[in-house]
Amino acid sequence: MRKEKILERTVLSRLEEGNLPTNDRVEAALQFIRVECRKEGGVKAFVSIGQDKLTFQNSYNCFCFKIGYNKYAYFTNNREACKIYHDDWLKKNIISIGISNFIDRAENILGAVGDAEIAAYQYFVTGARRIYHIQEKKENGLLMQQLEEAFNIRNLQDIRLYLDRIESKFSEGLYNIKDAFIFYNTVIGFLKKANYDENKVDFLYDYKQLFDLFGQVQNMMEYLKELLEHYLGLYHPYSAEMVKNDYFRNILYYINQNYLKSISLQDISEKFTVNPSYISQLFKKETGINYIDYLTKLRISYACELLKKTDLTVSIISEKTGYNDCFYFTKIFKKKTGNTPSQYRRQYKKTENTC
Repeated sequence: MRKEKILERTVLSRLEEGNLPTNDRVEAALQFIRVECRKEGGVKAFVSIGQDKLTFQNSYNCFCFKIGYNKYAYFTNNREACKIYHDDWLKKNIISIGISNFIDRAENILGAVGDAEIAAYQYFVTGARRIYHIQEKKENGLLMQQLEEAFNIRNLQDIRLYLDRIESKFSEGLYNIKDAFIFYNTVIGFLKKANYDENKVDFLYDYKQLFDLFGQVQNMMEYLKELLEHYLGLYHPYSAEMVKNDYFRNILYYINQNYLKSISLQDISEKFTVNPSYISQLFKKETGINYIDYLTKLRISYACELLKKTDLTVSIISEKTGYNDCFYFTKIFKKKTGNTPSQYRRQYKKTENTC
């Protein structure tokens, strides 16, 4: 053990020497322990997560150093040394192991460690203690873009749809912790941009923070879903959380989540097993308006967002807001806003261009 520590300090000191370019310092330090990038086959990086270190068959051609709390990196180009006995490491306090591809250039060393770390943290996605190899990167930009668009127009149904799709990608093993890290900070960015500060949500800065906070990706997804639904709930004319009557709060919450669907007072009555007239009384008492006016207010508010933030036709917006008849939608919209949908859009764009 003492010999290993001396070797580690010697190699690290060589890495820190300032008389050689960074890539040359990396290569010289590795050559000191007979790990050569340019040797046939190149160098492979490993990362283990856990308190204990890995044991290789031939440690002479393998260099280990600590890269964080309970996290170690290893370099070797001895193919025999790359063999890790499954039963051996499972007995140790090691959660998972990540392995990079072989590299043959010193400038790719740090990238190889990053790849091995991402692979090791696949435990966050699968929950399985095992050895993970770095996989080809999958594109996740389109889903993020779709989610952002749905968030900007406060379309809870589409947000749920895209969240379910993202969750499926994780379940299928198509996304890794880097994707989870980007996704988490993207959602937090949405909320901060919207001045939502519930529980003082903040960005995370590395994979370990994400791993320590949630343990597994399912927990992260549940947390983000709750945050988004709570934020969107605050933008309805009457937030369910502000209602004192517990029974009516549940009714209002249901309407706030489903107002784009075809839901009548009778539908709500059957769902909550209560007389429709009693629901009408509760609406008037708690909100000051009747059920139809409340539902209309929700739908027209959403239609305004679509007119301002999308290029969808009035006909499509009519359908998306629960109105099958475009002419009826236009009539209701003008009654509530003083303008037809087309006039409202033109007026908004004119105002936006003069700002």
